[in-house]
Amino acid sequence: MLSPTTPALQRADERPTERVDGRRPLAVEARVPLGRSLLAKRKPRPDVVILGASNVSFSLPTVVRGVQSTFGGAARLWTVHGLGRSYGRRSHAVGRELDGITESTFWNAFARRSREGRVHALLTDLGNDLVYGVEVPQILAWVRLCLERLFDEQAELTLTRLPREKLLSLSPRRFHTTQRILFPHREADYDLMRERIVAL
Repeated sequence: MLSPTTPALQRADERPTERVDGRRPLAVEARVPLGRSLLAKRKPRPDVVILGASNVSFSLPTVVRGVQSTFGGAARLWTVHGLGRSYGRRSHAVGRELDGITESTFWNAFARRSREGRVHALLTDLGNDLVYGVEVPQILAWVRLCLERLFDEQAELTLTRLPREKLLSLSPRRFHTTQRILFPHREADYDLMRERIVAL
């Protein structure tokens, strides 16, 4: 059991995340306890929820430090992330298989938590599903479902937009090179992708 004074990753679900080829997947459903000593008189702890994909995975240490700084180490951080993660479908990227965010066991674990302080939520990395060929209305429906669930928890919600200018500036060659590296089993049409980036 993790000490409440130790900021370390802990699974948010009660079953291990599924493995592919016998390898351990990237940390994708985690809770970071950032509490103070049990001997101190504790104020209600806010819950911070971050949903996303590779950007969350790569920046997780920075996220933890930011939450600690903002809330004085007295918050619970919940993350659902992973390279290439989709918001609503099972995805395969970099040799890993992950459930969609809407299907994550995080939701049940979060609903069973002890409710104390306010909920602050950030949703990011909406663009992965474009690579999987998902149409914009379906992506928005998955994101809306997440927002509705968090709204039911009276969460303070933040939704990041795609870095549209940066994505649209990619040349066809660089676009396809990046796609082959991150999504080797997917082949997206460059022009169609640009249209959907603008629509999303």
